[in-house]
Amino acid sequence: MSSPCALSVKFQTAFELAFEQVDGRVGARPAG
Repeated sequence: MSSPCALSVKFQTAFELAFEQVDGRVGARPAG
């Protein structure tokens, strides 16, 4: 298992990618 730090970075990256897709569809970026 990867270290929690690496997992957190990977999770945040996936989160940002998902937010970019939502941003493209909705057109409004949620605060955060």
